[in-house]
Amino acid sequence: MKTPDDHKRETIREIFKKRLKESTVILSPVGIEVNESLDSDFTSASISFDEKVGAEIKRCNLTESNAKGLVDAIFKILFANFSSKYSSIANIQLKNYQVKPIFNSANFSTYTDAKTTVTITSEIKNHGLVDFSSTSRSIIYSTLCASLKTFQFYINCERTFDILSRVLVDAKGRGRPDIEEACIRDMTFLTSMNTYEQ
Repeated sequence: MKTPDDHKRETIREIFKKRLKESTVILSPVGIEVNESLDSDFTSASISFDEKVGAEIKRCNLTESNAKGLVDAIFKILFANFSSKYSSIANIQLKNYQVKPIFNSANFSTYTDAKTTVTITSEIKNHGLVDFSSTSRSIIYSTLCASLKTFQFYINCERTFDILSRVLVDAKGRGRPDIEEACIRDMTFLTSMNTYEQ
């Protein structure tokens, strides 16, 4: 059953389609390697994902060697890669991490092959909590996917807000109150999710 937040995000994704069109950022997981040792207090991780913008696809291969666990490693990598370009993602803070096995999806009598849903709950500064989930047979892979979904959504929010800001200025200059009204309406949805620099 969809929550009010799910419906709000669907509305915002429709705004992405309308405003960003083919330039919507899509982050697709390719692979992940994680290394932990009893002799070390740190986790090292290497992740690989494709960043697609329009027809352009960039393969990102990134590493982190001084993390405190899997989630910390993934978030550190994504923050380091995106924060200089998208300042609003600095408002994302991890609040909860849930792992829920789906035992009725198992094929083996041991149920060890059951799918698992990982849900990452983030708090967006001054904007409340938001969940992103992913389901697969690997906790590690699902964690990467849920993390990428989180960053992808907020990156596209900022990109859309930037475009709307420019369109709004142009509409005011051309005396187009109809376009101004449409921009302000869409920007109101976006500012309900995060804060952006202007």
